[in-house]
Amino acid sequence: MLKQIINDTINSLADNSLTLIKVTVIPIILMFGLEALIIANGVLETYQLILYQIADSVIWALFAISIHRVILLGDKSVGPLGNIRFKSRELMYIVYGFLIAFIIGLIGMILSFVPVLGFVAAVIVATVILSRLSVILPAIAIDNDMGVARAWNLTDGYTLTCFGSLVALPVILAFPLYFQDDTLYSSVVAVVYGSIVMIVSVTLLSNTYKNLINIGGPRDEEEFIQ
Repeated sequence: MLKQIINDTINSLADNSLTLIKVTVIPIILMFGLEALIIANGVLETYQLILYQIADSVIWALFAISIHRVILLGDKSVGPLGNIRFKSRELMYIVYGFLIAFIIGLIGMILSFVPVLGFVAAVIVATVILSRLSVILPAIAIDNDMGVARAWNLTDGYTLTCFGSLVALPVILAFPLYFQDDTLYSSVVAVVYGSIVMIVSVTLLSNTYKNLINIGGPRDEEEFIQ
């Protein structure tokens, strides 16, 4: 199924390229504006870090939900400038994002105390959980019901597929960013390329969810993704 997800992602990006640029330009500008502000201010106080994390999470939710809805529901599902209103959908997206991170962090911390192989086990378990529970997020973006238990059941038997599309491919795509230098040209290239990587990664997540729902059998017609 990984090959199908990759093909669907390529087609989705090609068919919706202009729409994806339009609906993500504002969140991308806000993301990098926030990063520039943090860099300019230097070391932050605890409350500033908390405010930064909240702002970053809100911007990311607006960014990702716009992409999910375009890929899964079509360009008519968002406004001309994307998903720029913070509502209960965006709040749930952030809550579940933090919940997944909390589960990964808790289990990883417990396993890290295991002698010798604890760290390796923690990394493996963390990537498996991240791969299998991330499908909750596109479901929330299109207002479909998806909890932790159902996401785990939906991805049963597709752990390697989810790992490939949601962890391995995004990491490979982002790899060149680790080699940027401090020149202005390199920074501009990194911003543009980093934005492309984020869009592709969210599109991969959307298509992973779509293929899992369609293969696993939706509970009703409205949940079937064309």
